[in-house]
Amino acid sequence: MRVAITRPKGKETESLELAAAHGFEALIVNALELLPRDEQDVRREVGDLGSYRWVVITSAFGAELMHRYFGEELRRARVAAVGAKTEEALLRCGVKVALIPEEFRSEGLVDALRRAGAGGRILVARASGGRETLVRELEKFATVREVHLYHHALPEDRSSIFALKQALERGELDGVVFTSARTVENIFMVLGDELAELLSGVRVVAIAPGTRKALLRRGVRRVAMPERYTLEACLELLKEG
Repeated sequence: MRVAITRPKGKETESLELAAAHGFEALIVNALELLPRDEQDVRREVGDLGSYRWVVITSAFGAELMHRYFGEELRRARVAAVGAKTEEALLRCGVKVALIPEEFRSEGLVDALRRAGAGGRILVARASGGRETLVRELEKFATVREVHLYHHALPEDRSSIFALKQALERGELDGVVFTSARTVENIFMVLGDELAELLSGVRVVAIAPGTRKALLRRGVRRVAMPERYTLEACLELLKEG
């Protein structure tokens, strides 16, 4: 089976290996580029990392940047992570994760922190353009500082996006996995609304509710979603048929 997977630029190898392990030939669609902010700007906004009761990190790339910018300071912090990949990235850096919600999304994290009795100061370190829900809900019981670690951009090289369209037109794909709402918007921005009709001929899987909503808004009629919001779970769902 051949499947297309949307991934940020530079994250291709891991996705190809995971797809192959599940018996898929993969077309990686680079619809997103992650642009880190300057380290000094981030450090200036954060201030003393030790002054926060919790440090919340919401992505694997964010985990890598926080470790790059703060190193030993991050290892001493009480860290909450959203998602298995974020936790794995932190553990690779030698950072212990004190809390990870069962539900890998903002609402799950808020509930987990509330149950843990979180209060005081909380640092939310994530990409720009994130959902407002997380900060708004945390502010109900804590003082929150949000710091943007990186920005999203549409890559200048859009050849893989056009390769997706070509593969769909030729009937060469069995499924497409969308791994973020931003990649949905970027691909539709490049290919236009006709993409929704092309996707009607294959199985479409969204990694999480926000991604699924973005696809439905664009007119994609049938969108599956796994119970666990990971790429591996998306591939398993595709394999089940």
